[in-house]
Amino acid sequence: MAHYLGAKAVRLNSGRWRTIESFDELMEARGLEPPLPGYTNEDAFRWVVECIERVLPVAEDCGVVLALENH
Repeated sequence: MAHYLGAKAVRLNSGRWRTIESFDELMEARGLEPPLPGYTNEDAFRWVVECIERVLPVAEDCGVVLALENH
């Protein structure tokens, strides 16, 4: 979609667990929230890496930069 819309970059972020529903509470926790039951942060890191690795070749072929959000 970015390519077809003429965007040169797509901003990525890693998502969140949504175990803290209130945004204000999430900010009070400094953005740190516990994983869903049965999962770990290590699972999440692996998923993020796997997803980026899958989409990176397509983005590269389309001339689109994947920009990882740092917050």
